[in-house]
Amino acid sequence: MAEEPCYTYWTVECKTPSCGGLLLAYIGPYDKRRVFFLAQCRPFEVICPECKNGHTYTRNEVTSKNLALEPRGFIPSQSFLEAIRPEAHLEPADT
Repeated sequence: MAEEPCYTYWTVECKTPSCGGLLLAYIGPYDKRRVFFLAQCRPFEVICPECKNGHTYTRNEVTSKNLALEPRGFIPSQSFLEAIRPEAHLEPADT
């Protein structure tokens, strides 16, 4: 019997063919009653640790994924965290 996922992460699929998925950020403990929706996210770039290529991603490419991988020691993508910051979406004020 397969182990049930325990943790939820924001992820994207690497755009290099035959490469895998990339973990962007830890969301929280797995809860089958919750659905995660990324309300806002500007385009961001991530360098894949496997193929070493950098790719730009948009909100439509980000998905939540449930994994048995513990978040202890996990380092989130800083470019993704910047892209989802609410103040990153505000237009600059005219001065």
